[in-house]
Amino acid sequence: MPTIRSIYNAGSDRFVCGTNDNDVNQSKFPHKLGVEYSSRVISLARPGCCNFAISLMVKYFVENIDEHGLYIITTARSPGISWLKSQSDKFGKGAEFGFQGNVRIEDLNYEDYKLDLLTPLPFESTNILQSEIIHNFSDLKLNKALSNESPEKIDAITNYIKEIENWKIKQQQDISLVATQLFRLNQLTPNWLLLTSYSELQEMFPKNNIELDLGKIERDSPGVTGHRILTRSIIDWIAKHDRR
Repeated sequence: MPTIRSIYNAGSDRFVCGTNDNDVNQSKFPHKLGVEYSSRVISLARPGCCNFAISLMVKYFVENIDEHGLYIITTARSPGISWLKSQSDKFGKGAEFGFQGNVRIEDLNYEDYKLDLLTPLPFESTNILQSEIIHNFSDLKLNKALSNESPEKIDAITNYIKEIENWKIKQQQDISLVATQLFRLNQLTPNWLLLTSYSELQEMFPKNNIELDLGKIERDSPGVTGHRILTRSIIDWIAKHDRR
């Protein structure tokens, strides 16, 4: 059995994120893998964020590489949008947060999703970067992150979504960013697995993905059963491809 000291998890699907029920969290596939390999689990996954945010998660893995780690990255299936948070008392009315330098995963708004995290974060987030799938704009009251935004910002984003943004283009852009960071990760370690429905990523990294429809698993085998199926598929992949 390979020596896997840490399981790293990235994504935005509810299937790969946590809940406020620890028993449910322990039944999810990252923790099941952690038990299988006596490994700690470190999750950056946050529900509702877009593939741009997931590319930042992979970038964090690249910049903090663990030679004894196994990295599991799940892409978002829905288009999304990212922006900086609205005014804060610290910076004054109408001002954006004092943002300088390159955007990082450490800037993502995790604060409004504390109950949805599978594990504690390995860093302290500044929470200045918003990232949401478009579906979340259908009912702002059900989304804490959006309900905390200024009405002016929500109106501007909603109009942008309706009048300007082309989501096929946006998805291509975001997937290109994910591909770039996966290429960088692949230069550092072969021990990573991609769960995605995007054919261009599957073709680009044929040895690092499994032919598994995560959406179908969620529909046909919800809950614990689905996580057992996915865990077994990942264990089989590790047995064939892990090169430690």
